[in-house]
Amino acid sequence: MNAKALTESGWKAVVSKFKVKDNGLQKALAAYEKLDDQNFEQRAKAVALICQFATALSKVKDLADDAVDYIDGILEAGEAEKAGLSKEQAAATKAAAEAKKKEDAAAKEGDEGRGRRGGGRL
Repeated sequence: MNAKALTESGWKAVVSKFKVKDNGLQKALAAYEKLDDQNFEQRAKAVALICQFATALSKVKDLADDAVDYIDGILEAGEAEKAGLSKEQAAATKAAAEAKKKEDAAAKEGDEGRGRRGGGRL
């Protein structure tokens, strides 16, 4: 997979070199690059939009073979990113749940510790 496939600069080079009429893909790629890595929902929406634009462009006649190859690379990278996002989101959710569990256990331990010391005057 081309590392620059989901970047605005990579697509911009293809547009200028092969005189491709951009249909909004460049703007979608720029917006995608600006998203926070932890914003899984927005990233997934952005990748879906990128794939939509790339699919539309892949149907345009008279594109240079290299431009078509680049668009195919965008589609491949988009599909890989969708799968990766699902895995990342699952891992982040799991990590957050584990952290909450540890936090709850520490809070419970702290509450029990105060109770044993004969704590709390009113």
